[in-house]
Amino acid sequence: MENLPGSQWSVGFLEAIYGVSREPVSALSKFIRSATPFWMSLYRGEGIVNGTPEKVWGCVKPLAGTLRDQWDENVSSFEIVESITDTLCVSRTATPSAAMKLISPRDFVDLVLVKKYEDGTLSSNAVNAEHPSCPPRPGYVRGFNHPCGCFCEPLPGPLTYMTLEPV
Repeated sequence: MENLPGSQWSVGFLEAIYGVSREPVSALSKFIRSATPFWMSLYRGEGIVNGTPEKVWGCVKPLAGTLRDQWDENVSSFEIVESITDTLCVSRTATPSAAMKLISPRDFVDLVLVKKYEDGTLSSNAVNAEHPSCPPRPGYVRGFNHPCGCFCEPLPGPLTYMTLEPV
């Protein structure tokens, strides 16, 4: 595991992944960096999880009816709007209101590429998109996602190195 030089990332704990795996997690942390010129922080989580890349991916992949549907309270629905190829699709994700309903529910539309490499690594990469059959839902605010990705890389034994990255 390699951190950015100069301690640009401060270390915390990535509770969401620990809650998903419900298995021993080693060196799992959340890195927070000021995102100039943005007004917000970018989050990067990385760690070693006890499980194969397929098992770990099964916990985090953004599809209806998956394990993520069960644990992620920040998502109210997932939908595949269009499957372009077997690895490329347009998806819509809806989130509930937050902060005692001060933040409106949002819907996000992304172009998502999921790829499996020869060494067993799985990656999911997404970028905000617009799609003609996806107008904003009534009662929702259209959200914007910055490019991001998730990488699940196999390690010796039943372990996976996982990185959630802003790109």
